[in-house]
Amino acid sequence: MFNPDRHEALNASEFNPEKIRQCIHDICSFAIENRKSSYLWESQEDENPRIPLNKTLYFGASGSILSLARLSQRHDFKLPWSVADAIENVWKSFDEDPDFIVEGVLSAGSDDPQLGKATPSYFLGSVGVLLARYVYSSATREQTQVMLEEELRSNLKNPTLEPLWAGSGTVIAACFMWSLTKGEVWKMLIQDHFNFYWAELESYASMKVWNQKLYESSFYMTGAGHGFVGNLFPFFKAFDALDQPSQDLLLQEGLQTILNTATVNGDKANWVSDLQKPKPGKDPYLVQWCHGSPGFIVSLDPLPVGIRPDIDELLVKAGNLVWEAGPLKKKAALCHGTDGNGYAFLKMYRRTNDSVWLSRARQFAMHAMSQRSMRSSTWNGDLGLALYLDACLQEDADFPFLDWI
Repeated sequence: MFNPDRHEALNASEFNPEKIRQCIHDICSFAIENRKSSYLWESQEDENPRIPLNKTLYFGASGSILSLARLSQRHDFKLPWSVADAIENVWKSFDEDPDFIVEGVLSAGSDDPQLGKATPSYFLGSVGVLLARYVYSSATREQTQVMLEEELRSNLKNPTLEPLWAGSGTVIAACFMWSLTKGEVWKMLIQDHFNFYWAELESYASMKVWNQKLYESSFYMTGAGHGFVGNLFPFFKAFDALDQPSQDLLLQEGLQTILNTATVNGDKANWVSDLQKPKPGKDPYLVQWCHGSPGFIVSLDPLPVGIRPDIDELLVKAGNLVWEAGPLKKKAALCHGTDGNGYAFLKMYRRTNDSVWLSRARQFAMHAMSQRSMRSSTWNGDLGLALYLDACLQEDADFPFLDWI
């Protein structure tokens, strides 16, 4: 149910708050000292070779600035810039030179009006940057709301049908806007996204799932980053914005597929990354936020405890699998690192109030401090690690940019 070669033995000393705070301080200081002009950070070779400076939430400046803003508030240090000014500058830079543009498999075809424009993606495109702008740049909020609505509508029918690039990701911004404003337009957008996605479900292996046409291939993925449970997440997050029939479909058909796709062995559970037979050399099971049990725990966390006891039990088994697998060998990354997996334990602690989960989270935190990547990004670098370390101090299970912005 996992490949042990992707993991390493836990090397955790007793939880030490002072060491945790020092590591957070070191990460933040490094990020502040290494920013380039206009509040941006240099792109890494394996991130985005098209541009020298990333701006997005996932591995760009908007995510880095939001992370530093949160950490500065919690750890009583001052940033050498105005967060509002920094975010506004990042948006202007993105608007002039977007990180990614709509092309190839990210388009709806050669007649797609979005072709050649900035990718609307929440994680890697305009929507995440605009949401950050809305939160921190009060002078431009009216304009930003209009732009956000336009971008969400343009991405609603993105054919990839997954969170990283498509509408199930960008609708997360509508969930935040609904929570912040209670504006009817955001409620309607959430419902429109649900209606579209549910109409796109198809039968595969006697289950209702989505088919992702992505990177010149076809998948039936299950996980949080590109697959089924990631598509469900925003609708559980904004459950009250949906009409009653949609809520019923989500709780019945949606959760039934979660149960049907799970692989359970005793007190442990995981999900294959893709329901299709894996290609030679590809592991069928991963243990990361993007693919595997950690992402299922995070994505299903908005489901209140007790509504579906069978799901509650399954999530406990998923958490046990994350613990048995142990820390990942990779460098720190919320998407695919030890720190991202550790959030699954914090979620389980909040759901069960069982201190064993907090202990596991903190052991992962002590281990993860040695996995710094020296990248000043959030989902693919050390600022995500700093947020996780802080979460372990605060006993806070909220996942960056999914639960707070």
